[in-house]
Amino acid sequence: MYFIYLDESGNPGRDPVQRFFVLAALATDAQYCLSIQQQLTDLKLKYFPAVQPEEIEIKGRSLIHGKDFFEHVRLETREAILNEIFTMLGRHSLRLFATVVDKTNPAMQRLELLPDDVYRYAYKNLMHRVDDYLGSQKSQGLVFIDSMASSIRSHVKDARLVQIHREYLQGIAKTDRSSHFVEYPVFVQSQFFAAIQLADTCAYELFRAYQSTPNAGGIAVLNPKGERRLKLILRMLEQSSGLERLP
Repeated sequence: MYFIYLDESGNPGRDPVQRFFVLAALATDAQYCLSIQQQLTDLKLKYFPAVQPEEIEIKGRSLIHGKDFFEHVRLETREAILNEIFTMLGRHSLRLFATVVDKTNPAMQRLELLPDDVYRYAYKNLMHRVDDYLGSQKSQGLVFIDSMASSIRSHVKDARLVQIHREYLQGIAKTDRSSHFVEYPVFVQSQFFAAIQLADTCAYELFRAYQSTPNAGGIAVLNPKGERRLKLILRMLEQSSGLERLP
């Protein structure tokens, strides 16, 4: 059984600054989840021993730019935490998948897609490739997603995502394939789940790479400066054949 943790970076709507929208999935064998959880908890306690680990949510943007919990944390400390996080990512047999949507592409603009449509487009593409991977491993998977709601009625985004996942399953049912997902996505609070925080960090690193190298045609030219953290992300994507840029 694989657990798959989803998070995003960038805005799926029209934005003059954010050209790209990235949806990433981090997959791990379920037997390693508690180990990943404990290692990230230990990392938080190492740098902030007086703070409850759940009060510290690891997000790529927050760490890199000193936002949210990390607003008053020194750059040197934030860099050290990031380096340890990426060492952790390299230590585990994790599979990374990502869909990158270029919202400025003429084909996308002609469609005049709403933010929900962009997310639907990215989500179905990503799920197809994760599903194929699960099939290749003769395994099943369960998807965990950061919830935007305290209840099903307090925020419509979770309900819309359930509908998107249902559409994906209905599309699969019309073919001769079968899905390897055992249930609809499970919505969780990301501060309690280490792997979702790691997925966020991966998604933001990839988002930054595309924002700074927007015309990159493939992985080989996406890291011209040879940055260590991005190099690891791209290697993880190569190992799973997990990156697709749309359209």
